[in-house]
Amino acid sequence: MTQRSTLRPALFGATLVVNLVLLYWPRTAGPAGVPGLDKVVHVVTFASLAWTGLRVGLGPRWWVPLLCAHAVTSEVVQAVFLPHRSGDVLDAVADLVGVLLGSVAADASWWRGRRGAVDDPRRSTAGGNPGAG
Repeated sequence: MTQRSTLRPALFGATLVVNLVLLYWPRTAGPAGVPGLDKVVHVVTFASLAWTGLRVGLGPRWWVPLLCAHAVTSEVVQAVFLPHRSGDVLDAVADLVGVLLGSVAADASWWRGRRGAVDDPRRSTAGGNPGAG
């Protein structure tokens, strides 16, 4: 197993744990500080989760809808079941924006990697066909 093949699942696992802790910890982590920082954290955590999940090979047809459902459900859980937290529609919107950004970034990085594998002459085979291999 290569370093890359073990790094991606580890990064995905760490991202998943961070996301779950941030969303379901009984209290928010620290006092409210910089206005809007909360929304940035929501975008970043969901973008990271979408990107790492797709890059590790999770199918976008089920992974992206699952993340969207998780975004909305997490705010409902915070509002209903966590007494020191509150659900926020704008947090859910920020989560969904993060899913979109992470999905687009994963798609772009996949295509860039595929294009490099075909266009890079150093990756050509002995038969002289740069697209083979």
